[in-house]
Amino acid sequence: EYLSTRYARERGLPSVGVQHHHAHLASALAEHELLEPVIGVIFDGTGYGLDGAAWGGEVLVGDARSFERLATLRPLPLAGNERAIRDVWRLALVLLDDAFDGEPPLEALELFRAVPPEHVDLVRQMVARDLQCPRAHGAGRYFDAFGALTLGAAQCRFESDVALRFERLADPRAEGEYPWRIDRSDEPWEIDLRPTLRAVVEELIAGEDGRSVAGRVHTTIAAATADVVRLALEIDPPPVRSGAPVVASGGCFANALLADRLIERLGPTAEVLLQRRVPPGDGGIALGQITVAAARAPATDDEGETSCA
Repeated sequence: EYLSTRYARERGLPSVGVQHHHAHLASALAEHELLEPVIGVIFDGTGYGLDGAAWGGEVLVGDARSFERLATLRPLPLAGNERAIRDVWRLALVLLDDAFDGEPPLEALELFRAVPPEHVDLVRQMVARDLQCPRAHGAGRYFDAFGALTLGAAQCRFESDVALRFERLADPRAEGEYPWRIDRSDEPWEIDLRPTLRAVVEELIAGEDGRSVAGRVHTTIAAATADVVRLALEIDPPPVRSGAPVVASGGCFANALLADRLIERLGPTAEVLLQRRVPPGDGGIALGQITVAAARAPATDDEGETSCA
């Protein structure tokens, strides 16, 4: 339903629909001149998924022509749709309720001292009734939620405001990581950060320095992602050839600490290729779209006859 999509379809010309995160993957493939299938870690805020949900915490395997979804972040309900991206306390609340079975210690958290109880009740009613609560898997939404809790920030002043402040707060020298789970009982696998959140809440209530908490959250998300990649490479047969690089794309990889931590955690397993000449965010999407379209287009031989290539 994007304006650009409607515009393209109204031209009466051949069109190729390209899923948002496949375009990110293909953009990285094009920049690094890779033709073979690779594992791609594609982290951003929101992109329309093939199942109708909002994707954005994806581990994919594929090439420019096609892809499969290996793993994703556990989805969060966006209470109020776009409102939840502005009022990031809503993301923090639904994550807390999910992690603490509906009984989180809100009264002990600085963030919720600035949120009226009636607003909390309204969001909980929306989630319980599944009213205006689309599911979102975006890594950006998790950074918003963790940032809101750690910074005590209820709202974004502009796009990615809280996530950017959370990155700046993070101490890169912070040691250790929080627990997480990887649920492989279904496809795609699910990265479950509820154990991470419970540990973060425990530390915040105990008065832990927010800089250390933010640093460990970055390390944990990178470590959980690296764990998924390692597990995928243990599949028999593996989804990609031995020694194939891992590409990282999506707006979250403008976050230098996240990128550095992923490279560190995957270093013994695979080389991680970041985007440098092309933006990892949506500024690189057009390159990925045209790369996919070219890969899917029929080839033309020397006599002008078309055939599938």
